[in-house]
Amino acid sequence: ATRAREQPPPLLPCGKWAEGRDKREEESMLHRRRRALELVLLILLANILSQGVSKKSKAKGKQINLACPGLSKRDHSDLEKLLLHASRLLNSDVAGAKSCLQVALQQAPNDMSRAQVLYNLAIVTRQAGDIQQALKYIESASSDAIEQWFQGALIRGVIQLESNHVQTSLYSFAVAKRLQPTSVAVYRNLAQAYYNLGEPLQAREVWEEGIVALLEQEECAEGFFNLGLLLREQGSHFRKQSEMNYKAAIRLDPTSSRYRYSYGNLLFDERRMDEAIAMFSSAIRIDPSLEDARNNLGNALRQSGWLREARKVFETGLQLSPTNCNLLLNLGQVFQDLGMLDETRRVADAAYKINPRIVEASILRGSVDYAKGFMREAIERYKEALKLDPTSQQTLLNLGNTYGDLYRQLEARVTNQNSEARKEMRELQNSCIQVYKKMLVLDPIDAQAFLNMVWAQKYACEWANWEENLRRIEEMARMQIKQGKPPSLKPFLALAFPISPTLYLDIARAHAQEEQKNTNPLRRILGALDHSHQLLKPAGKGKSSKLRIAYMSTDLGDHPVGHQAWFSLHDQKRFDVILLALSRNDGSEWWRKNSAMVPDGNFFELGKLGHEISCSDLTRKINKLGVHVLITLNGWTSGHQMDVLSLKPAPIQVEYMGSHDSTGATYIDLFVSDRVATPPEFYNHFTERILSTPDTFFMNEYKQSRAHVPDLADAVYSDVEKLRRDDDLSESYRNIDRTSHGLPSSGMILCNFNQLFKVDPSTFARWMRLLSAVPDAYLWLLRLPSTAEYNLRKEADVYGEQVASRILFSDRIDWSSHLVIKSLANLSLDNPVFNSHTSAVDILWSGVPLLTLPQETMSSRVASSILHSLPLDTTIARNMDEYEALARRLIAGEGRKALHNLRQTLQARRREAASFDTQKLVLNFERGLKIGWDLLDSGLSYHIHVN
Repeated sequence: ATRAREQPPPLLPCGKWAEGRDKREEESMLHRRRRALELVLLILLANILSQGVSKKSKAKGKQINLACPGLSKRDHSDLEKLLLHASRLLNSDVAGAKSCLQVALQQAPNDMSRAQVLYNLAIVTRQAGDIQQALKYIESASSDAIEQWFQGALIRGVIQLESNHVQTSLYSFAVAKRLQPTSVAVYRNLAQAYYNLGEPLQAREVWEEGIVALLEQEECAEGFFNLGLLLREQGSHFRKQSEMNYKAAIRLDPTSSRYRYSYGNLLFDERRMDEAIAMFSSAIRIDPSLEDARNNLGNALRQSGWLREARKVFETGLQLSPTNCNLLLNLGQVFQDLGMLDETRRVADAAYKINPRIVEASILRGSVDYAKGFMREAIERYKEALKLDPTSQQTLLNLGNTYGDLYRQLEARVTNQNSEARKEMRELQNSCIQVYKKMLVLDPIDAQAFLNMVWAQKYACEWANWEENLRRIEEMARMQIKQGKPPSLKPFLALAFPISPTLYLDIARAHAQEEQKNTNPLRRILGALDHSHQLLKPAGKGKSSKLRIAYMSTDLGDHPVGHQAWFSLHDQKRFDVILLALSRNDGSEWWRKNSAMVPDGNFFELGKLGHEISCSDLTRKINKLGVHVLITLNGWTSGHQMDVLSLKPAPIQVEYMGSHDSTGATYIDLFVSDRVATPPEFYNHFTERILSTPDTFFMNEYKQSRAHVPDLADAVYSDVEKLRRDDDLSESYRNIDRTSHGLPSSGMILCNFNQLFKVDPSTFARWMRLLSAVPDAYLWLLRLPSTAEYNLRKEADVYGEQVASRILFSDRIDWSSHLVIKSLANLSLDNPVFNSHTSAVDILWSGVPLLTLPQETMSSRVASSILHSLPLDTTIARNMDEYEALARRLIAGEGRKALHNLRQTLQARRREAASFDTQKLVLNFERGLKIGWDLLDSGLSYHIHVN
């Protein structure tokens, strides 16, 4: 039967329509049709044979050693009675029918009679499952007899085809075609033979000839249908021709449920979901027992966002066929989409109980464990699935992804990592990479496997074959875009690779278009959404109307975005602020603080998008709230809402603080940046209009929440081991010193506190050259992740032990004191490709100067934006050589005094600088939004510069 099920990868919102379904779908149907035809022929031929042989023909002088059950010994010598009795036994006693035919073989008086008996023996043996013995029977018949007899030549070809003697079968079918050129069975099997030989064009020609030959017969519809199937398999270029043939077949035979079902699959492939749903439904009306059509109807409804309707279809199908594992597994996927994980587990277990050898049952059970956070259990489920099918790319992908997620999950939880924990994380990371490598052995051009492998390596600073891997990633992305597919490289991950802004925009645009395409069915369901263009009425006289803005984010708890907490600083007289939390309360102080920053009733804890709230429900909710400006704080980061945004629930949609480069989405109107992060000459790298603020766009509220961090410039510069014991220092800060944190008490400490996936080989080489040039310089990094430490030390070994030994690694620093501890460094070195963002604000508020190098992408210019707003742009380099030279000047000799002065300047300015003036940052943002609202009637066709 058609295995048109969807497989549930843990990192994707939807499963995949099973690959290779076209061939299986029709092989199943053709098989059943051929078998029915052949059984009819068996009975007819028994009658034909009985008429061609004398009723009184007897075997003379032969010893009969076989018996025909249910037939008297006297009748064992009557060929007609043997054949008729065999035909009657066929449905109830195949072995008995075979015995009767073997007796009849001994009575055959001539080659033709013998050929006809062998023909029937071959059919019966084939029905019993012994195809090789069937082949022996049919090929032992006289060739002359077979080649004068249409049915004999046809069945010989069928058995040869099923025995993989495909080339030989072509001759048998050619003979059958010569004998009866208007037989649909001939064209069907001849086309199948060419198809099995890998010659689809030849198979097409067979059916094109067949259609002409069959024009005067009702079976002409079968020709159009099979031609449509072949054209469909040859790719998107032949889809229109395929559709024409499907329509012709249905017009000639409107009662065929099979034709409608297969045409529905073509419509599904083209994502014409409304039409696919209608076609599958019509097939079911004609034949309610057509389980595959019901299965794919449920899939189409699910893809269209009609989850409850899909559930009803699958449950109805299971009432008719309770043991259909495809229906069970797809119902499980719907339950998973609805966030009903216990129900998902129930149906997955039911499918597994019916057939433990179904790979997808183990995959779905693993996906439930994954969704519940039981990573180790999920890994075991995927291993079970691999025992059933070691070559399943989907299972391997799930396993590799789960190894990687467990590894990152442990990294996030362990504060003071011990050697055992680090060993386990190294093993998990290695297992993750090995799984992807195995996928590439099975399929060397699997773009997703290759990208995941390179990303897992990059995450841990494993840079083997870096240049070649980078070249392949770019080639794969360009090829997938050319093919009309969204690249395997996701937009946010693309920021970490040194690719051109043009290629990045192409990647983002392809993914944005894919999101829009996926929500087209929902758009038809939701209809035109009415946007509110009326400002909120003031509560009292003389008060201005309010603009309703809604922030949408997965990160309003313990996350760098959640830590900024600026929402209460909006002018509540002019703005009504709503927070849409697409996660659950994580119990953190930031969640409590953010939820209290908006008026009562304006904080909505909605849960995970796609699980606890559907795309359509969230879209309706935003629209019903009458939101004027919808702001996504995720961009393309994990948990993004691009599907919701593509449905345009609000008149103005804005990207802010999520992706620090274009989303590529035409349905996002404004992108918040500034003149340094995105100068006008780079506007062509964006699909959105730029809302450019006069100071840095990067929002933070350190001036409010981190005012307690003291000025520590003198203490660090003078290498005094203890901090100054000023009266205004809290007790917790007075005893912080370098040695207590594993740092040298003297010398110049360079630092970088970013996640280490942002580091690239060329930048790291520059850092090592700095350590080589300055003997008392150290490089201080965090174990983010800990597995990167081994690889970076191995890279440093090339520069000698004296250099490698001066790389210092720390575990994560406790949040309550991390800014003061980080101030023990002398100079922070930025990552040119993917800048420090929140970590840049951290280090500057700590009083440590930051050296950066802006390039063309916005993600490489964020640190420059923050420095310009201090203003402190003397540490912004113009190229890599200047980056290295400037760092060397500041940490060696007399340059250390200049670094000291730079640090004092930073300390003096930070509390008054625009970079840290949260109220001013919010005010400028509000002004930009108000200008955008005023320009709405003009279609927001202008960039907005707030001065």
